[in-house]
Amino acid sequence: MAKKVIIVGAASGIGEALAKIMSHNGYELGLADVNQEGVDALASKFKSITQYLDLVDVKEARESFEKLLNNMGAVDIIILNAGIRFEDPDLDWDKQKKMIDVNVVGFTELATQAMHYLLKQGHGQLVGTSSIAGLKGHRFSPVYDGTKAYIDVFLEGLRDKVNHRKLPITITTIQPGFVDTKLTVGMEKKFWVASVDKAALQIFHAIEARRKHAYITKRWRLVAWALKFLPDWIQQIY
Repeated sequence: MAKKVIIVGAASGIGEALAKIMSHNGYELGLADVNQEGVDALASKFKSITQYLDLVDVKEARESFEKLLNNMGAVDIIILNAGIRFEDPDLDWDKQKKMIDVNVVGFTELATQAMHYLLKQGHGQLVGTSSIAGLKGHRFSPVYDGTKAYIDVFLEGLRDKVNHRKLPITITTIQPGFVDTKLTVGMEKKFWVASVDKAALQIFHAIEARRKHAYITKRWRLVAWALKFLPDWIQQIY
């Protein structure tokens, strides 16, 4: 029997590329996004169930996610990939709030629903897309960086919860560096920019291996290590 996966944030970028890879590898797909046309376009290419889902509206997001879970039946893997980013050097409140609404509040709502589902089912995998940006705050995007740090710690807490209970549930944290998607358009001083297909393939392998954590691409492990010891004065030069 084919495994079933839900991908939230599937209409473009990493989510779209990951959906294609998983479909080609025999997974049955449930695709959710605020961009209904985008997921419908994917559904026209390969069989899947689609669902409109807007993380800004928590109540609506909760109901939409529940509907998708019910329509899918038994789900093996839930991937929370949706997120937004604004460069915000002047701390514009509207931009801050939207990032917090989507990346923190919306993510937490769906991750909580996903955990309830997996705990009741007794097995499965929850995958959350974070970012290298969550390792150290930067002046151009302090709120975005903070939201990604939140995701890292939140998923770590969920992982500790299932490990403590010795449950066959895997919590996987994905931390991409720069990937060639709409999220990185306009960003300055990018390096080691991966194609979306390469990033998605590495994510797929990490999910298949039921890894707890993966840097995407793998070389970003070096940057993650360096950031832990990076003096503030060097960051200010950058």
